[in-house]
Amino acid sequence: MCCYILCDGFVYFILLYFYTFILLYLYTFIPLYLYTFIPLYLYNLFLYYLITFYVYFIHLVFTYSYILCLYTTHYSVLSLDSMYIT
Repeated sequence: MCCYILCDGFVYFILLYFYTFILLYLYTFIPLYLYTFIPLYLYNLFLYYLITFYVYFIHLVFTYSYILCLYTTHYSVLSLDSMYIT
């Protein structure tokens, strides 16, 4: 049970927290400095690819952490069962 709370609650909160602040930073502070250097459409294109990659990365992290939690919980339950059987 603790493993599910760790994977689904704590990691999700941390990733969502950083994701929100990264987006706020990219959409507010950086364009103020970059307006004179690069065109706005190139910056929007960069943001699109960056956000797309970040979302896919978060999905990969959640998928593998959830599979790892299922794997470790399954084998810990099996080891407890074998302990009681023997």
